[in-house]
Amino acid sequence: METDVQTGQANAAAPLTGAILAGGQNRRMGGRSKALLAVEGETFLQRQVKEMSGVCSDILLLTQNASLYAEELAALREEGIAVRVVPDLVPARGPLGGLQSALHASSSDLLWVVGCDMPFVSSQAAAELAAVCLHTDAAAAVPCIAGRIHPLHGVYRKKILPLAERMLEESDYRMMGVLHLTSWEPVDEVVWNRLGIRTDFVRNINTPDEYQELLRERSSF
Repeated sequence: METDVQTGQANAAAPLTGAILAGGQNRRMGGRSKALLAVEGETFLQRQVKEMSGVCSDILLLTQNASLYAEELAALREEGIAVRVVPDLVPARGPLGGLQSALHASSSDLLWVVGCDMPFVSSQAAAELAAVCLHTDAAAAVPCIAGRIHPLHGVYRKKILPLAERMLEESDYRMMGVLHLTSWEPVDEVVWNRLGIRTDFVRNINTPDEYQELLRERSSF
């Protein structure tokens, strides 16, 4: 479905914090950190942080293993981009636990959340999602591509935090579950096509085979 809000090619009218969730065990990748996978000469983490820096006043990396990313973060600092490392308040609660921790740490009301396995995150898409939140007062705005909801490229308001914490207390770790408890706006291909934004910004890489497929695709460009 398409959101009723027609915001156009919008920039967020309020500060936006970016959060990269890198707290998973990377089991399907054989334990290899997906944030450190590289494509076209840059790691996913570098690509994401640079993309976020265009619209975010603050960028968070949610991880329990800061030392794993020390080299990447130092290189980004040399380019003038600072990233705050934030550990999960309670580890091993999946993306919803990362969302909780990021909302606690966020310096702004609006939080753009992505998974560390997404190499093509889009600041233009995030700005549109933030604008949808601002125009509707929705608690979240989330892409809907080919009928599938993608909560890990969504923009969330701080007011969703008590709902996330209630779910975590009930040992319910579903990202979609927290959306069902509040008002949120899906934003579908009609909007992205109108704005000229490629929908591969929601693509994620979970397995070695998917990663090799990505490298083959990019080498053919």
